[in-house]
Amino acid sequence: MVTRSPEILVVDDEPQLCTALFRILKMEGYEVRTASDGETALGLVKEKQPDVVLLDVVMPGMDGREICRRVRECTTGTQVIYFTAKSGAFHPQAMKELRHEADAFLAKPASSKQILSQVSSVLQSARQLPL
Repeated sequence: MVTRSPEILVVDDEPQLCTALFRILKMEGYEVRTASDGETALGLVKEKQPDVVLLDVVMPGMDGREICRRVRECTTGTQVIYFTAKSGAFHPQAMKELRHEADAFLAKPASSKQILSQVSSVLQSARQLPL
């Protein structure tokens, strides 16, 4: 039986961050794709059914919350990690809602170790979910 590497979709409108996350995750052995906008991200989710979407919340056009909602509509197995620099700008109730919408939450900036730990954690918890 051949096992595949988990697939991660990085969605962020900052090209340098996408490149850095791509390298970090690829070096860890993950299959990685990137998208810089919501429409591209949703197309990749529908086509590839990634294991994890690492998703910026604040983006032009379709924001991360809308992308997350649509990901939830088109797949059941994809885990979502919100990754945002604006965590301190959200009202406490909004933070509670963000944490409820996604499977995990990371504040920018985050170290490679924090990112890899969070990805590993959501992958592990997804494996424990009943089918």
